[in-house]
Amino acid sequence: MRPVPRSGVATANLYPQLTLTVGFTAQSLALGGPFSAAWSVAAGLLQPIFDGGQLSAQRRAAIDRYNSALATYRQTVLTALGQVADQLQALANDADQLRSQEEAARTAVSALDLARRGFTLGNTGIIDVIDAQRQFAQAELGLSRARAQRLVDTAQLYLALGGTPLAGAGAPPPYSPIRGPQ
Repeated sequence: MRPVPRSGVATANLYPQLTLTVGFTAQSLALGGPFSAAWSVAAGLLQPIFDGGQLSAQRRAAIDRYNSALATYRQTVLTALGQVADQLQALANDADQLRSQEEAARTAVSALDLARRGFTLGNTGIIDVIDAQRQFAQAELGLSRARAQRLVDTAQLYLALGGTPLAGAGAPPPYSPIRGPQ
């Protein structure tokens, strides 16, 4: 929520505030006469002049508080937008990583299939088949990690957009499947 300036109130306090009340009694007319009313009006008009330094300082303080709150507000908005931009970039990188890992998995499946056919026909040895199986397992593991990282970054984008964690979910784990320990 954007801060609301309160310097207008402090500025208004610099000017005289005149309140007029009229009350006639027999005693007030006898004691002070018309001069007591003029004295109270003059005191009300001169008050801001005598307290002008203090009121000006209060006005400057109100303006400074407003400027400080506005700067904090702007920094908060910029930070939030930066977090969203970072998460969107992370998701774009995740999409690229996921495509690469899917291609690596398809290549590993083809290599494993060729190694098995070659072994069946007697063209390659068992070591070639085992090596192709190892490469296939690594490609599948990389694909799983890329999918997991995309899910993590999607959840972090949701939080950056103002979402809240699920109740009872607690803090996120300090481990990212792709990037390792945080």
